[in-house]
This record gives sequence, C-alpha cells and structure tokens, in this order.
Amino acid sequence: MSYDLFFWKGPVPATITELMDWMQRADAGEAGPLEHSPAVREFHTRLLERFPALEDLPDDQVDDAGVSPWSVTPDPSDTYIALNMVWGTPQAVVTEIVQLAMDHGLLTYDPQGDQIVAPSPAPTARAARVPPVGAVARGDPAAVRAILWLLKVYTTIATALAALGLVVLLTLAAAITFGLCGPGR
Repeated sequence: MSYDLFFWKGPVPATITELMDWMQRADAGEAGPLEHSPAVREFHTRLLERFPALEDLPDDQVDDAGVSPWSVTPDPSDTYIALNMVWGTPQAVVTEIVQLAMDHGLLTYDPQGDQIVAPSPAPTARAARVPPVGAVARGDPAAVRAILWLLKVYTTIATALAALGLVVLLTLAAAITFGLCGPGR
C-alpha cells in the first residue's frame, strides 16, 4: 500500500476522471492539456536532491522514510509527476513535498482526500475557508492547510491500525499459547 500524490502544471480539470485521462494521454505521448513545463522537471530534480532515489541509497537506508519516502522512485517528466510513497511517511516529509510543489507553481492532487489544490496567487484579503472534500480549491491557503491536515490524519490512522493489528495478533498468540482458544476449544 502506498500514499500517492500527483503534481502538474496546467489547467484545473473539471473532474478527477478528466485528470486521469490527461495523464494517460501524456503517458501515451499524445498532446493534451497538461503543459510541458520546466517547472515540473525542476520539481522532480529538487525532489530527488532532497529525497534520493531508492537505487542510490545504501541498503540500510532504503526503508527509512525520513531519508527517502518512495515506494517507487518517481519517474522524470515535464508534464506530471506521480509520487508513490510508503504508507506512514512522516507528516513533515509530506508537508515539505507539497510545499516544494507549491513553490514551483504546480497543482497537487491527493487521491486519499480526493482533492485538488492549486498554488496560491499573491495574498489577498479574502477570508480563509476550508473547502469541502472533492472541491477544487484554486489558490486558497485554507485548502493547503486542509490537505496537510488530512495527510496528518491518514498517517495517524495508519499508525493506530498497525498498532491495533499487532495487539490483536499478540493477544491471539497468547491465548493459543495458554490454551484459551484454538483447536479443541
């Protein structure tokens, strides 16, 4: 299981299905609304400078999400970048990656929260609001905060579920060991 994020330069799609279609067209080499952008390529370069490719890490660091969060090293592109990170990647790492994308003027799609966030334009005096899940937020700082909050919640839930699973397994093992359950009981 991985935690996925997508980044691109270009228009905001009307639907997530439309975005996935654009990405498939880009993968097939077809022209489409995703822009060929040096900002996307630069984002990829900066990502791998900060979080090295799995192939470049010594074996003892491959599973350290603080060193490199990748489940799969991201492929280079100038149209869009798909990130597959290990589930449970530290929140600070995810926040840093999303901020790096914003700094490069890229849109972000978080499929876990089903939300698209565009980079913020120059600051304005409009009131902050948290967009509903599934909304397309254009340049709203509250939307960035909402996605980062969702990422934190998902990370916390994943950690809690992993701990709960371990407790259940240990309890079952103890019950079997002491003959409290199992065959013949």
